[in-house]
Amino acid sequence: MTLDPKTAVAPDPGEPCGASESTTTPASSEEYEGSQFRLLVRCFLQRLFESDLLPEEVDIRRSVIWLAALFAAPAGIQAARLLGEYGILIFVVEHFPNRIAELERATWGDELLFVLYSMTAVGFLTVLVWESVFPDRRDAVVLGTLPVRDRTVLTAKLTALVIFAGGFSVAINLPSALGFGIAVTGLGWTAAPSYFLAHMIVTPVAGLFVFVCLIALQTTLAALLHQRLLRMISVLAQLLFVIALIEMLIYSPVISHWLGEYAQTLTETGQGSWLPPLWFLGLYETVLGSELASFHRLAGMALLATLVVLGIAVLAYACGYRRVLRRTLESPSTGRSAKRAATLTSRLWAKVSTSPSQQAVVAFVSHSLARNRRHRLLLAIYIGVGIAMILAGFIRPLTQGETVTMTEPTVTLLSIPLILSFFTLVGLRVLFAVPIELRANWVFQMAEQDDKMLYLSSARAALHLLGLLPLAVITLPLYSVLWDPAVALGHTVLWMLLGALLIEALLVRFRKIPFTCSYLPGTANVRLLGPLYLVVALAYGFATAQIELLLLTTPTRWIGATIGLAGALVIVRIFRRRADQRLTHLRFEEQPEATIQQLHLMNPHRGLLG
Repeated sequence: MTLDPKTAVAPDPGEPCGASESTTTPASSEEYEGSQFRLLVRCFLQRLFESDLLPEEVDIRRSVIWLAALFAAPAGIQAARLLGEYGILIFVVEHFPNRIAELERATWGDELLFVLYSMTAVGFLTVLVWESVFPDRRDAVVLGTLPVRDRTVLTAKLTALVIFAGGFSVAINLPSALGFGIAVTGLGWTAAPSYFLAHMIVTPVAGLFVFVCLIALQTTLAALLHQRLLRMISVLAQLLFVIALIEMLIYSPVISHWLGEYAQTLTETGQGSWLPPLWFLGLYETVLGSELASFHRLAGMALLATLVVLGIAVLAYACGYRRVLRRTLESPSTGRSAKRAATLTSRLWAKVSTSPSQQAVVAFVSHSLARNRRHRLLLAIYIGVGIAMILAGFIRPLTQGETVTMTEPTVTLLSIPLILSFFTLVGLRVLFAVPIELRANWVFQMAEQDDKMLYLSSARAALHLLGLLPLAVITLPLYSVLWDPAVALGHTVLWMLLGALLIEALLVRFRKIPFTCSYLPGTANVRLLGPLYLVVALAYGFATAQIELLLLTTPTRWIGATIGLAGALVIVRIFRRRADQRLTHLRFEEQPEATIQQLHLMNPHRGLLG
């Protein structure tokens, strides 16, 4: 594709990304730069729906659609619930029209709830596309050799990201806008379209504000920090964002209720606020036509803050673009700490195992995970979800005015390693199925031995070394300081036995070497398994901790439970070994389901249905 403005001509905007341009009509430099911008926007948007790990037959757009539906459902259900809640107020307004202000004030908390939810959902999307903000290695190789101006690439990249986030924000807020508009019909027949319009303007803008804030933070860090420090802070920032967003999602009703009460005080005092959700409440009410000056001031703060962070993001991106591009081509993707952890893991397993095949697979798994930044960030998301659930266990008693004790075992304290081990093991199991460099699996295909059990046992060993052992090394000393050492040791033994059983369950149908098989999303029913995993995580963490709290009070009960878990683990491993012995080959490629399913009704020798 020719991109020289002096010798080439503008591509047809209607052509798909990568299509050849017309060679009959010359174009000016400004017109050609505009056509480059449009072409790059389409390319960057398509790149958001692509993955080098997936075959061409897989349409990742379906996953994005289901993600939007997943976030849209709770807000839509909340809006539908308001139909009954507002019914009483609507009845009061019909008989006492002078109390219509009471219904208007009652909507403030719900408006804040929808604003918070939109900000949280778009924040999750931002964390998921964290790696797509800057050009990757392929973009750097292609665009770095073409006569395309940096400003064109910069504006096209940011435009594509804003279009993507804006479309996602509009999609998730549309059901709640419809439901909320119907719920407030008691304010008058013109209230429904007014609230629908305000909802569809303000909630996407609030989501885009969070999106631009996180982009501004990331671009600023990339422009200022050294590459090694940037890697560490990026993972930590993503982890903290996941924790904060989940806590906002869990406690958004409490937060919106508190902010709603504060908003009423705000209208009386006329003082401003530093809380961004209140800015967008002011914008919401201003769009609805509120005459309160405090809301007008908050609306101005919302618009000004959005423009400021957008300017910071563009300026930081422009300042750090060349630096990031050079790092992408020259800098290694592995940090020193990750290398040390991978080397320590492989050496530790080499002391335990005498099989060269097992040692090779464990070393390959640990070093592959250390080399790939995207996999480490995805693992950080899973761990962040677990930490958020643990913090919710500490925050809930505080919101109810209760005290949290640390000097004796409680359900919240006992659940810490259970929940963390659950999400770490599940995250590692998911990442094991996603290849890092698929074309390199020919080494394992050529070296595959007759005894496939060695490779499968290596995957289990990797989960033990990466998912259970580090957590035990951290939590056992801490529990020993807080509690009696015998209780701390007993708790560690129990949750590690449960973790070993969980590993066996996670690898029941895993017939692969980690990171070496092609990946097909959608093979598991995420719509069904997502809520199921959440229920299992809650039961595995808190319900098990409740049972364990009873076991630790009586030594005989604890001994019986330990023997029972150890016996169950032995039985499960016996059946697993028998199944592994029947294995004929390992899987290195997943095949997508055929679009047209054959019924095999034709017998070639006897005719149709013969």
